Amino acid sequence: MEEREAGHEGPIRMGESDEAPNLPEGIEYGFDQLDKETREGLRSLNKQLAEAVGNRLLAAAALLAEDDVEGALEQARYARRKASRVAIVREVTGVAAYGAEEWQLAVNELRAAQRLSGTHDHVALIADCERALGHPERAIDLYREFGSDETIDAEVRVELLIVASGARRDMGMGEAATAMLKVGALNSPKAEPWLARLRYAYAEGLLADGLEDEAREWLSKAVAADEEGETGAAERLLQLEGIDFEEIEDELDDEDDDDEFDDEDDFDDEDEEDDDRDDRDRGDLDRDDRDGEDDFDGDAEDDDYDDEDDDDEDDDLDGEDADDDRDRDLDGEGDEDEDDDEPEAPREEREPSGPASDEPSGQVSGQASEQANPDAEDSDDPTERRR
Repeated sequence: MEEREAGHEGPIRMGESDEAPNLPEGIEYGFDQLDKETREGLRSLNKQLAEAVGNRLLAAAALLAEDDVEGALEQARYARRKASRVAIVREVTGVAAYGAEEWQLAVNELRAAQRLSGTHDHVALIADCERALGHPERAIDLYREFGSDETIDAEVRVELLIVASGARRDMGMGEAATAMLKVGALNSPKAEPWLARLRYAYAEGLLADGLEDEAREWLSKAVAADEEGETGAAERLLQLEGIDFEEIEDELDDEDDDDEFDDEDDFDDEDEEDDDRDDRDRGDLDRDDRDGEDDFDGDAEDDDYDDEDDDDEDDDLDGEDADDDRDRDLDGEGDEDEDDDEPEAPREEREPSGPASDEPSGQVSGQASEQANPDAEDSDDPTERRR
């Protein structure tokens, strides 16, 4: 409502919507983000409206920088509906329309901006739009009117000269078009921002006239003056040498794509190698487990053999005990025979010995074991192997 009362809302034209387009993200908005000239231009609006329009201009400028001319034009048109009497708003709308190749809209907006600001800063763009609309003579008239106006920036006047030269070529006056560009500024010793653009245009005129050698010379000079590479003079010179710069770029892009595919293949190969390595590790672990089981079985068999050895040794010991008993029995019999041969002597009481003892047989076997192996150590474990 405040915008309508302010009297700055322009008419809604055919093909336009009254709905506000969304502001793009990633942009810093606010009145303080505008340059000084734009802030001065919006001061005729109330604070709320000035900030709203300023945000639309910020969005349009950002979208133009990203080559989104359609989005920029949408934002600019909305700003123009809110502030159609502000020169900077009409200027931004005209520049966005020029980028979108809406030539008539661009002419109208830029002419309105010049009327409101009292300047001719966009005369070159207006002349180029007239040429695009099929009116080359109007472009030449604009050059005649403003080409020598020193109140206009030198870069704008050089651009107007280039547009007028192209308009003459459109009218079938090729040599005259090239002659227009043969000015003293071509040999300027200063690194002017417009110098590379002027030399490039002159070289193109020479090529159109069939003067290729001279064109190469001026293209080389254009390259020398084009520190930022904005004119494309270097690429054009390569084309004259038979090198297609676009094909080189395509080949480089293809190589980058191939490198990406190769990297993916390398990753796949590494994954397969890791899988194979894991499989081998698992196989080794399985074999180790099987070997461990075999060792365990072998140990069990060894224990069985050891038990059999222990039994055999026990049997041997039992046999040795039996032999000792028989020996004692024989000794006993020998003693009886000797007693029979000798005269009977008075008999004395003797303690029972050997088999006549009341001790258990197991204890006798243990004593025999000690006699058989006097170096053996005592042990409480009945299954312990003897060494």
